[in-house]
Amino acid sequence: MLRLTIAQRLWLGLGLILALFAVADLVSLRAANSVDVALQTLVSGGDERRGAGYNMRSELAAMVRSVQAYQNERDPLQRVRLNKAEKAFEQALTSYNGATSAERGRTLAQQLHKIYTGFKRQCHEVMRLKDARALALNALAAHQGTVDMLLGSTPVLVVPIHQFTTGQTKSQTRELESALRAAAVDLDQRMQTQGEAFELGMATNAQQIVTALSRYKKSAQTSAERIWAEKADKWYAELTGKVNAFLKADAVYEGSADQFTATARKLEDLLAGRDW
Repeated sequence: MLRLTIAQRLWLGLGLILALFAVADLVSLRAANSVDVALQTLVSGGDERRGAGYNMRSELAAMVRSVQAYQNERDPLQRVRLNKAEKAFEQALTSYNGATSAERGRTLAQQLHKIYTGFKRQCHEVMRLKDARALALNALAAHQGTVDMLLGSTPVLVVPIHQFTTGQTKSQTRELESALRAAAVDLDQRMQTQGEAFELGMATNAQQIVTALSRYKKSAQTSAERIWAEKADKWYAELTGKVNAFLKADAVYEGSADQFTATARKLEDLLAGRDW
């Protein structure tokens, strides 16, 4: 058996201790390395999620601005801006979905995707219905613009003296003319100006026209007067149809615009209420 001197034994013990320290340091270094990689991955994923959340909020605001601007101006450029913002939002949502592995994050991504899908459809629907409303209003305005031609062709009533005075006849004609001109006022402006009184004003004007036309027809003595009365009746019937078409288009548009606003707020709340 090999005999070691005391000095050799001391050096051997010291060497073993140093070797143990070296092994311990190596193990600690590898463990620290693993922790560092894990932390780096966690921080990197957190940064990506926060960046995606910020981008989604930013692009949502851009989409809302584009739709609202189109509602006011119907500028075709807003469609281009909307499409650009949509693509950017979808890219951010995909990025967030890829950077999260937690159950809560996955659930949020699913909620965002579901609500955004409906919101995207509503954006384009609001724009489409705004165009439909404008077309209906233009058709109405074009018909209203023919009122001067209609009134310009009004024949002078020939009324026997024993039935009405000349003053009464002129008053009757002026009454009809006034009622028809009132029906030719810009309906969009009238809605904004009158507010809640709009419907009552429309009903009153309609009654005035019906009454005035009835009186004119009763007073008509010549074929020219009767023909014009029928022409005025037809003009007003067509006007009524176009008014109803516009009011329907306006109601559908307003309903869609309200849904768009509500969904936008829901998305904003969902994006703002999360710690990314």
